[in-house]
Amino acid sequence: MLAQPIPDFSDSDSDDDLLRGVSARDSRAFDTLFLRYYDRLRRFVWRFCAEESVDEVISDTMYTVWQKSPGFRGDSKVSTWIYGIAYRIAMKNQTRKRRYEEVLTTASHSSEESSSLGTRPSDTGRFETAQWVKQALNALPRKQRDVVELTFFSDLPYQEIAEIVGCPVGTVKTRMHKARQTLRPVLEALSNNHAEENS
Repeated sequence: MLAQPIPDFSDSDSDDDLLRGVSARDSRAFDTLFLRYYDRLRRFVWRFCAEESVDEVISDTMYTVWQKSPGFRGDSKVSTWIYGIAYRIAMKNQTRKRRYEEVLTTASHSSEESSSLGTRPSDTGRFETAQWVKQALNALPRKQRDVVELTFFSDLPYQEIAEIVGCPVGTVKTRMHKARQTLRPVLEALSNNHAEENS
């Protein structure tokens, strides 16, 4: 009896094909899937945890993918399933607040240094605007902030966001509506300032 050829996986394989390979415990399928999603997960996870924790979250995510792939039923896209795992792990990481504080501190120091070096007022204004927006986002309840960031920074539709965070689509829409109401005064003030600068 001839031995069956060992399948070879590449970038041309679909996510579903690769995950089936991972489920069969094929390390090459896993390596291909890992490389395909590494950069995507970096951009995704960075929104929810400190920079120094990103690679740890990605590693934990892909380890979970390896473990749980046999139980994947195909109820959602593979990408949505992986992002959902990454989101839950990032939430458990407990470092998001520290990351925001670091970003705010960096923005504040950059603004002060720019002023001391004689940087143009428009540059200082951009630092202040960035700090203002980050403070406004940080003031939102965590669940509302997550929806805003997944919508605008990760460019995901409400249906995928609902699957990632584990709630109905209607709940996602409600959180977005409440977040918009909270952020509206900030956005209007920024718009007015921009109009004044250009007048």
